[in-house]
Amino acid sequence: MDLDALEREGGRSAGPFTVRHGGRTYTLADPCDLHWRTIARLGADVDHDTRVLLGDQADMFRCTPMPAWKMTRMVAAWREHHGLGNPDRLLSLLDRYSEAIDADLADRGWDLAQLWARRRWRFILNIVEHLPSASHTLTAMADDDELAAQIPEPEPGPPPLAGWSPEIATLTLIADRLGEVVTAIHNTTAKKPGKPPPPLPRPQTAHDRLARRRRRASHQLIKDRLLEASTRGRPTMAAAPAADARHAAHRTHTNTRG
Repeated sequence: MDLDALEREGGRSAGPFTVRHGGRTYTLADPCDLHWRTIARLGADVDHDTRVLLGDQADMFRCTPMPAWKMTRMVAAWREHHGLGNPDRLLSLLDRYSEAIDADLADRGWDLAQLWARRRWRFILNIVEHLPSASHTLTAMADDDELAAQIPEPEPGPPPLAGWSPEIATLTLIADRLGEVVTAIHNTTAKKPGKPPPPLPRPQTAHDRLARRRRRASHQLIKDRLLEASTRGRPTMAAAPAADARHAAHRTHTNTRG
């Protein structure tokens, strides 16, 4: 197994891609020789696709009419042959935020043009999709009015774990403590003491979710014992073996899920 070839996604060279049309054989362009903006437009116009992929052979290629569905099949086969796949998301991001993406890649020691020429399309997309919130790309996306109108309102919940640094955790703790201090100072003179603001939300980890499931299981055990005690007419909820067995089974299942 050639690990270097696997890393390069499209391989060192997929070889020329040829098609037979009207009794002639044509060699299509190599995507490494095309700008990503040009590739992004493929599929929108038959004449454009013919000029891009056939180059000097385009006029001869047009001598034999070809329906649009065949051109679509040809472009798809050309993409697959060169390992390009269907990079619609990457191309749309580059089309909209190319300067920001170029700057983010440069900050990390990568050159967009070189990565593109080396067929590292999936690698580029992977970097872009894991950029921190303070990156050029995510800043540009956050300032994009058109994009904001297309994205639904986020549902309330804890902040994402990605990007949550020790510095952010410390600042969040300081904000919580500051709220408590302000409330305490206010209560020294207020006629009606107030409550401190609730803690700011933190990201939820797998351990947090497991602890929450365990608390729910414990709460359910108490409910089961109370119900069984009430049914049997006992004054307390102690000694409810059936509920204990159900709780033990549920706890085992919860630990397995965690």
